[in-house]
Amino acid sequence: MASRRFGSVIPIGRAEYTREVTDASKEPEPDEDEKDPSEEVLKGTPVICFLYQEGNEPANVRLASQLSTIATKYPRTKIVSIVGNKCIENYPDRHLPSLFLYRNGSLRRQFIAYGKDRERPVEDLEVLLIATNMIDPHKALPVDPAGKENNTSHSEDESGDEEDRPPFGSKLGANKNIRSAGSKNVRSKSIRTGTVGREDEDDSDFDI
Repeated sequence: MASRRFGSVIPIGRAEYTREVTDASKEPEPDEDEKDPSEEVLKGTPVICFLYQEGNEPANVRLASQLSTIATKYPRTKIVSIVGNKCIENYPDRHLPSLFLYRNGSLRRQFIAYGKDRERPVEDLEVLLIATNMIDPHKALPVDPAGKENNTSHSEDESGDEEDRPPFGSKLGANKNIRSAGSKNVRSKSIRTGTVGREDEDDSDFDI
């Protein structure tokens, strides 16, 4: 059975980005000492940062729902969400929704305007995240057709944590936890217009 660590999409603000994304991705997984030392790409906690557009733009709403399903099924992966232009100043809405994939303190891949070209099912997202080593299909939890986790072994404390988190659904703009206060800036490399960005490309930079 997969070790439960997260299990839901966690809203964050800009001031929390370094701690909740970059630094969190450096934290070792519970079984990291069992991994092959040569598999550097698998070190650290996988963290997915979801940048979205406020309102009910279909691609953003659809991806939010899909990530909620992924978070429930793969609770070892941390998934956070933040409004695009509150995370990166002047970040274009045409780039949203965006996915930034972190592991071991580094931005590994980024996917820009995901699902805007055509409607993509959650199975496509799952395959993408498996291919990029962000989720492990061998450690998935069973999920019923309604998208809820079919597992009753969680402690009361864990279920309490779920209830304390703000809802994340179709009303993307209702997140009260998002703050625009700046803190330590980190440089996000190669934020590009298009569907997929690679970390080694350097076209136009934005400060996070």
